Amino acid sequence: MSDPRTGPGDDLHLGIDFLDDEHRQLLELVGAWSEAVAVNADPGKADDLFERLLDFARRHFLVEEHDMASRSYHGSQAHQREHEALMERLDNLRISAGYDLAGEFAGFIYDWAAEHIRTMDRQYAEFLKSQER
Repeated sequence: MSDPRTGPGDDLHLGIDFLDDEHRQLLELVGAWSEAVAVNADPGKADDLFERLLDFARRHFLVEEHDMASRSYHGSQAHQREHEALMERLDNLRISAGYDLAGEFAGFIYDWAAEHIRTMDRQYAEFLKSQER
């Protein structure tokens, strides 16, 4: 499991500014939430960070999906399904797992995001770069 507090590596850099900026912010929120959980911060603070993470993820996914649709990206449906599956899992965590499992789940979120960026988002970034040529 990766440590979400260490931040993204070079392999997560896609060379598309708006994607890289949003991914950096997303991973920073995961890291902040993970840190709050790791140091047994006030549960209210951890909950607030988790809500901020959910809101940012939803917004980021909508931006990506809108951009994909506007460019008729061929992989947009599979990409969107991955986003939906993660959001469903995050919503379920918020409802059922609560603070006790948050530390374990922070690693999962970071790992999911890193893998998604390395694969699906990288494919989309390559598509965007090909459109610029």
